[in-house]
Amino acid sequence: MFLGIKGKEHTFKICSLVAKNRAKYINLEDLQGFSSVSEGEDFILRNWSYYKLQNYISYKAQLNGLVVRFINPYHTSQICSACGHWEQGQRISQSEFECKKCGYKENADYNASRNIAMSKEK
Repeated sequence: MFLGIKGKEHTFKICSLVAKNRAKYINLEDLQGFSSVSEGEDFILRNWSYYKLQNYISYKAQLNGLVVRFINPYHTSQICSACGHWEQGQRISQSEFECKKCGYKENADYNASRNIAMSKEK
């Protein structure tokens, strides 16, 4: 698998941060279901750089004795990562999130990634 220099740098930073903070696991978004039957199973995933980055992180984590947990992304962009409140319509646009309970505002993808990072799902 080819992974560009930036991908390897990100992977190194992620694994170093995990080791520095003595974390036991890394949470990543579960990308299962992103395939196209007409193109063959996993066609989209195999050609997506984020998927390749996840595979490289998983490989490096395994070498270092870390567990990688794949978290279901369902509603992660609609749940407030500050207070945990879920309500339909909190993701205002593709890039905007605003909690209707506590007023927390953030980039929607960043909010979703915080929810994935903090997930206790196994």
